[in-house]
Amino acid sequence: MLRTPRSRALALLVLFALLVGLFVLSGAGEPDPDRHAYPDGDHLALEYDTYVGEQADVSGAVVSTDPVVIETGPPGEGIALTVEGVEEPVEEGQALRAFGEVQEGQVLSAEETLVRDTWELAYMYVVSFLAGLWVLARLLRGWRIEWNAAGLEPREKPLTVRSILGGERDG
Repeated sequence: MLRTPRSRALALLVLFALLVGLFVLSGAGEPDPDRHAYPDGDHLALEYDTYVGEQADVSGAVVSTDPVVIETGPPGEGIALTVEGVEEPVEEGQALRAFGEVQEGQVLSAEETLVRDTWELAYMYVVSFLAGLWVLARLLRGWRIEWNAAGLEPREKPLTVRSILGGERDG
């Protein structure tokens, strides 16, 4: 059935469309998707008073620790919020995400908080990038593209740096 390059390409296209469709479907699968749409720092910066008494999900950089104050958004565009109920130790410069009730006077009474160091996000991306390179190197070392069959075939001898620089090629 999938013997020609055109039929394989069509099968890949159908599978990719199915995957994208399932992602969209899973995002809309909750009975009431708007139920969990909480205001964030941008909303509070624009119309703080309209959200007093409601739940909010905000994040920002810690600018003070006694009391805990975070700055949401870029300087001058966000809002400084005092966050009450932070049980984890925090330091200035860390990132804090808080979920809780918006109160008068730019105060958020936090029910849940998450503290992160600034290097953690960069570390995650660097490690993921390096892992992707490692997987790509392993793939290229043990497999080669067979253009006529529009697929991958195992190499007879694994690809090495010496074979690349020496001009030796498999197949």
